[in-house]
Amino acid sequence: MKIKNSSGLNFQSGLTEAIKHEVKTIDTKALETQWLDVCGVDAKFADNKALASCFTYILNLCQDAFNKFSLPLNYLPPRIRVFEPDELIEPVEKNCLGFCITDTDKVLKNEPPFELCSVFFKNQPDDIEYIDNLSELGRKKSKSSSSHFLAHILHEWMHNIHLNLIFYKNGYEGKCPYAKEVYNNKFFFPHGFEKIKWLEKDKFTSRQKKIIKETIGSYAATSRLELFPEVMVKLITGVIDSNTMTLRQNPMDNLKTLPGFVQSFIKKELE
Repeated sequence: MKIKNSSGLNFQSGLTEAIKHEVKTIDTKALETQWLDVCGVDAKFADNKALASCFTYILNLCQDAFNKFSLPLNYLPPRIRVFEPDELIEPVEKNCLGFCITDTDKVLKNEPPFELCSVFFKNQPDDIEYIDNLSELGRKKSKSSSSHFLAHILHEWMHNIHLNLIFYKNGYEGKCPYAKEVYNNKFFFPHGFEKIKWLEKDKFTSRQKKIIKETIGSYAATSRLELFPEVMVKLITGVIDSNTMTLRQNPMDNLKTLPGFVQSFIKKELE
């Protein structure tokens, strides 16, 4: 479901002067209300118009992928927060821009526990060009798979998608009542966390790492849990129509350009 445009958000092209102006004029509070009323997602953007716009844009792109190409990218995170580092109960690395939690947990000091798959992104200058520059730098260093201004935020969103797919296919063996109700209807022996641990710990061969770094980026080579979002970011941002900011073709059409072992992994995860 696309966010309606009542708060002034209207992406019509790429990162043009018009878009920069529109991002500066949106009402983040009205947008938060839309997220809750239209999608049921509890989002707080800390009045950061640039980040709020990016999240909304990603929502529309993923819905586009689902509607046009039946890709399972329509799962929405239960909650989204733009945070200040001193709000976190547990500190994160200085260069950490965001994260997605794998289980329900207390994350922010002044809020109750967040449901698994909730997405968090560190507050930063409210400037879409600043976000764009971060993405450009990440790609220039061959760390990330895309230089698109949505790359970093889309990466965390893809973690949310991936986790949902994992728990849907393998069940949830934790203690969260919400997650048990959502994921455990058909499982006698749920093992979602077991799958996640395998994705984190199973190592690539030296040759696979080299190939991943050359074709996708160095961060994707750190684990299979990071390979999934980085590949999806590469595929999605590679087919965005610069005039309409929608998908001009199925992102999966370009999966065939990637190494065979990467293709097999992505196809299996999306089943």
